Amino acid sequence: MNCCPVNSPIGTLLVYANGEDTALVKISFGGTVLPNAPMTQTPLLAEAAKQLGEYFEGRRKQFDLPLAPQGTPFQQACWQALCDIPYGRTHSYADQAKAVGNPKASRAVGMANNRNPLPIVIPCHRVVGSGGKLVGYAGGLEIKEKLLALEAANSSWIEFGKKELDHLCKADPALAKVIKAIPTPDYQRFPDLFTALVRNILAQQISGKAFATVWERAQSSWGNITPQNIGSLSEKQLCSVGISSRKADYVRLAALAFANGRVDPQALVQMEDEDIIACLCTLKGVGRWTAEMLLMFSLGRRDVLSFGDFGIRRGLCRIHGLAEEELTKERFEHYRRLYSPYGTVASLYLWAAGNSPNWPPDWPGWQE
Repeated sequence: MNCCPVNSPIGTLLVYANGEDTALVKISFGGTVLPNAPMTQTPLLAEAAKQLGEYFEGRRKQFDLPLAPQGTPFQQACWQALCDIPYGRTHSYADQAKAVGNPKASRAVGMANNRNPLPIVIPCHRVVGSGGKLVGYAGGLEIKEKLLALEAANSSWIEFGKKELDHLCKADPALAKVIKAIPTPDYQRFPDLFTALVRNILAQQISGKAFATVWERAQSSWGNITPQNIGSLSEKQLCSVGISSRKADYVRLAALAFANGRVDPQALVQMEDEDIIACLCTLKGVGRWTAEMLLMFSLGRRDVLSFGDFGIRRGLCRIHGLAEEELTKERFEHYRRLYSPYGTVASLYLWAAGNSPNWPPDWPGWQE
């Protein structure tokens, strides 16, 4: 093995790579360098130091490093589940146990996390005890708290907890089965309304993978996603990221509406949901469904259940055993009132049901 010290706000980290310099094998919080591990900066260790520096500066939310942690198959499964917890989020041990396919293995999951040889990069700090209590971290709870605070300051998620879930479980036993069977859904918020709108326009009628590519190009080629900057770009510049002239026109007109004040994000914050939808739908390329998604994922509105969303409708049909034609607007409205005032949280779980490749699902915690 080779070892490289990395200075960080939480102290010196000792980062180890295997002898071939093909994968990281261990990170420790200071201490004595392991025997037979010369202190040197190989290309991989230099890249690891760079990415860790970016992480602590709040500029990196996901590591792109080859890893080779040594552990049992169960430990490996637990560590992979840790890597699936998004930046800025926390999961419970119960969530992680569900993710590895053994809902009753919370204690064993905790033990596997304690043996994680690559903390931070394999983010065991994102697992907390019941009620969000900070427990069990090799680097100490003070370091765990600092890591979570760093991530919370640089991310934004749709937040909910016991109060919302208790309400939904009591309101709809069928939805309660989904809530109890799957890990907490993670959906990121984009508080800047214009950025969120541009993302939604670019995502229209293309796959998630294609959108990710287009969005990465847009951020790189267009520069700052602001009304003023986007409004200054030509159609050719807008289309250069792989979008159609029609979408480029939608983006340009939206930028103009935000820049001249016709759409004022500060004013929208004070408005009722239906008034916001009416305002946003005056923009070319924005319909009710897009406006409702902006309510949820940008403005943080808590009670949105979209009839126009196929995944939500399919989720409702599945959990209640309905044929698609049986879910009329009137019946949908019944469920919307049932879930209120937490329709947004209900939507997250209905998407899980609607998007499951199989029904009944093969979720380990699912009970007929």
